[in-house]
Amino acid sequence: RVKGLDMIALTDYSSGAFIDRVREAARDSSVTVIPGFVIRCSVPGCDDVILSCLFPESFGTSEIEGVLESLGIPRSAFGDRKHLVKKPFEEILQIIEAKGGVALPSRMDKTPYRLSVLPLLVDKYGFRAFDLAYADSVKFFKTRWPKTKFHLFSFSNANALAQVGSRIAKLKMQDPGFAGIKAVIARQSLGQ
Repeated sequence: RVKGLDMIALTDYSSGAFIDRVREAARDSSVTVIPGFVIRCSVPGCDDVILSCLFPESFGTSEIEGVLESLGIPRSAFGDRKHLVKKPFEEILQIIEAKGGVALPSRMDKTPYRLSVLPLLVDKYGFRAFDLAYADSVKFFKTRWPKTKFHLFSFSNANALAQVGSRIAKLKMQDPGFAGIKAVIARQSLGQ
């Protein structure tokens, strides 16, 4: 509220531990809390693919932890930023989407290793939205896919309360809340 935000996504590495507390704190405000988590997984050529996974506002800590368990993440790895989800990438996406969620590749431009698999994420898996580490990475997308429409953000990683709101995105959505976000960042089927 103090930061003037309308919406905040709460995503910790392999954890939903704070979702219920933040939802409770926001209960009497106009701030919408979008629950989720961040996971590290792999695709051919890179075992450092970071996905921010978001879910409907109705999800609490227990629902998020249920999704994490469906992904094969043991409770002992909840909160572990180095934990690598072992399931095949397509299966990870299917589980997230079957549970009503959406995945957003995050900071895939941070290293050359991660950057090398962006074509795979776009061309094979249909991602059209990315959370970028560097604003100048937009040029890579415009050069590589000049006729493809992307939603490119740079808003992740507030690791302290003082950082909340320092990296924001303004987004015009047809529907408010998670439904609007999902419509913007959902993967495209091949050929679109």
